[in-house]
This record gives sequence, C-alpha cells and structure tokens, in this order.
Amino acid sequence: MSENAHTPDLTIAHLILIDTNMMHDGKEVTTKSLAFDSIDTAGMIIWIPYLYEIEEGIINSCPKCEKKDIEQV
Repeated sequence: MSENAHTPDLTIAHLILIDTNMMHDGKEVTTKSLAFDSIDTAGMIIWIPYLYEIEEGIINSCPKCEKKDIEQV
C-alpha cells in the first residue's frame, strides 16, 4: 500500500463486506453486500477490495466495458 494510505488494520470481513441500506416490507434495513471486484486472469481469480481500488487507484476503467458502452450509443 502507498505511504499516504490511512487504512487501519482491518479484518478480511471489513475489507470485502459493506453495509447497504435497503427496503424490506416497507422498512429500511441494513444488510451486508460484497465490496470487491474480481479479475479472472491467467487461471486465477483475484479479489480487489473497493477500499484499495479507491485508495490506490488500482482500477481506473474496464476497456471491454467502455467498448460495449460506445457500441450501445
């Protein structure tokens, strides 16, 4: 991680799960959601927590997704 990162020591659960508010039976409830991207490359699946993506700028865009968006326009 970079020298400027201010992430405290976190458990794996804190890195890959986030609280998400949603409606259930007309009431707002908080549930856990996945908080990471996965990359399937070279026979491996790599999980990258959103926290590190944001702090480190690891993933800026997806060329395949950008091409798909351009084709739809």
